[in-house]
Amino acid sequence: MLIWPKRAQVATALEACAKKTKAVNPVLCLVGNFGSVARGDWGLGSDLDDVILVEESELPFERWVFCLISATCRWRWMC
Repeated sequence: MLIWPKRAQVATALEACAKKTKAVNPVLCLVGNFGSVARGDWGLGSDLDDVILVEESELPFERWVFCLISATCRWRWMC
């Protein structure tokens, strides 16, 4: 029997991971998830779609149509 985590458990785990990451990489500013978990309609086999925003980065990035994600995203401020 498979037991799928509840949304609160997923949110707690994501926040704990973000806090550990911020401790070693202080540019992390905001984390959130979108998709089925954020909407509340996930099920067996669903993945976690995350967004991580940083204050600055020298790495290349891709541009997303952010307004489409932010409407369904559940955010946690980290800065």
